[in-house]
Amino acid sequence: MQGRPHGSYALITGVYAALLGWAANRVSRDPELLIQSPPTRDLILLGLASFHLSRVVAYDKVTSVYRLPFVEEGKGPLHPEGTQEQARGSGMQLAIGQLLTCSPCLSAWAGALSVCLYTLSPRVGRLVMLVMAVSGMSQFLHPAFEAMMKLPGAVEKAGE
Repeated sequence: MQGRPHGSYALITGVYAALLGWAANRVSRDPELLIQSPPTRDLILLGLASFHLSRVVAYDKVTSVYRLPFVEEGKGPLHPEGTQEQARGSGMQLAIGQLLTCSPCLSAWAGALSVCLYTLSPRVGRLVMLVMAVSGMSQFLHPAFEAMMKLPGAVEKAGE
């Protein structure tokens, strides 16, 4: 087993910190951008959007093309989205693969993107958040609907 690519981890977190620093600098120069206390509904939208965006990037079949250079298909845990991938390689390739196959890890990036969009371009940010949040909510509703349809008599009742 190869050791962890700590240098690559440092570079990735450095990029994350630099991007947040850039956004914070932009907000500090324009007080109009600073949102003192976001409404609760926006915080909920931000949370749902970040959750869904991180899962789309980490596990969705359609985004697998972006993970392919960093993962090995058919290995690792099987996710509800139907993908099974494991980070491969060494150094930066391994570090990026680990990031791209970890939804909780990606949520920090998705959260930062959502908050930065929301702050720096509120109209675009709200649009993106709304799309991601609605799509994320539907992911919760699909299994609930499927479970409900398995209840005795549910199919017959639906056909009436």
